[in-house]
Amino acid sequence: MLKPVQLLFLKLLRQFRTSEKIEQTAAPAPEEWGELLKLSVQHHVVPMIYEGVGRMPAFVSCPEAFKKEWKRCACSQVILQTRRTGAFLDLYREMTEEGLAPLVVKGLVCRELYAKPDFRISGDEDLLLPAGELQKMDAFLQSRGYERQGELNVYETTYRNRKTQVFLEVHTSLLPEEDASFAALNEEFRRVFEQKQKLEIDGYAVYTLNDTSHFFYLLCHSYKHFVHSGFGVRQLCDILMMAERSGKNMDWEEIIRKTKKYRMYVFWMNLMDIGERYLGFDWEGSHCPRPEDLALDSEALLLDMLEGGVYGSSSTGRVHSANITLGALERASRGEEGKLSLKSSLFPPKQYLKGEYPWLEKAGWLLPAAWILRLLRYGGKIWRKKRAGETQLNSISVGKQRVELLRKYGILGKDGR
Repeated sequence: MLKPVQLLFLKLLRQFRTSEKIEQTAAPAPEEWGELLKLSVQHHVVPMIYEGVGRMPAFVSCPEAFKKEWKRCACSQVILQTRRTGAFLDLYREMTEEGLAPLVVKGLVCRELYAKPDFRISGDEDLLLPAGELQKMDAFLQSRGYERQGELNVYETTYRNRKTQVFLEVHTSLLPEEDASFAALNEEFRRVFEQKQKLEIDGYAVYTLNDTSHFFYLLCHSYKHFVHSGFGVRQLCDILMMAERSGKNMDWEEIIRKTKKYRMYVFWMNLMDIGERYLGFDWEGSHCPRPEDLALDSEALLLDMLEGGVYGSSSTGRVHSANITLGALERASRGEEGKLSLKSSLFPPKQYLKGEYPWLEKAGWLLPAAWILRLLRYGGKIWRKKRAGETQLNSISVGKQRVELLRKYGILGKDGR
């Protein structure tokens, strides 16, 4: 069952998302103001929530220092986002002048769906380009002051510009090719460059996926994070906004066919159910077909989203539980769904660990050494947290709970639709 502060959080998000006037609710208890701010931070929606909180009469009675800090945090995030957006658009124009025309996905395009775009914060901007242009893009970005983080990677290479504070993720595939659980989804995006569309944002021409492909990609991206360790409400808001703003242009039958093919349909329909129940989503206005033979039960999914934060990173135990959910998904893909594997949590594959230990990329034979280092490091964290009187979530317990969620929403088991 949702707590009152969670209900208020969702109501404030609905108000920002739909611009509708929400009826006044009871003031939060004094201790709930901090919890509301914590939720806002965990889900990367501080400016969105402050937009509504600042107008609540009860907020006036909060300590002055607390009010100023929340306002400062919200305003600084919006100002930084505005600067980043401008710097990115200038950079993108230079790319096109150099003969590079990558497709912009998620961040910038999703922000434009909202009435106040820069209140929807993006940590980075995602670009998709043909694999053959990766070297040229790398040289271009470095000539413009962008520092590459690590080696060139065909799936995702990250860059940072210290001056503009713009972070980029450059992709040649939208989902990890090395991960069998997601690689097949990339086949659905092979023709996106032929089917691209052009948007005008602040006077700049920007290329992106067509509406049907972009919406399906948002679902795939949320699905990817859901089976890892979770995803947050901001991503759901993006999905709802795109459905409502662009639904009349989408091929809903194609999206239904693909989500059923990849066992995402039940998951998707329950996301839209959360949207209708708590965030003001309009099925009819979006032209999204309601499921006729599916009993929706989205409360457990919503609670998982609220607990997990923007990318399911609210706790160490939750992050490490990804080994269990991914292991269950891989076994199910081979028709071997069965007991949960403790081994997958203690000894994850190279793909999972190379972000923490980059040397595995070139020295995969050192994987056993990485396992030992990880166990020592993880054990040390648990010991230190226990000494500090904190409770460390157990990754095995969280993994078991999350595997049951995957079963409940059709990703594992028989009812994939």
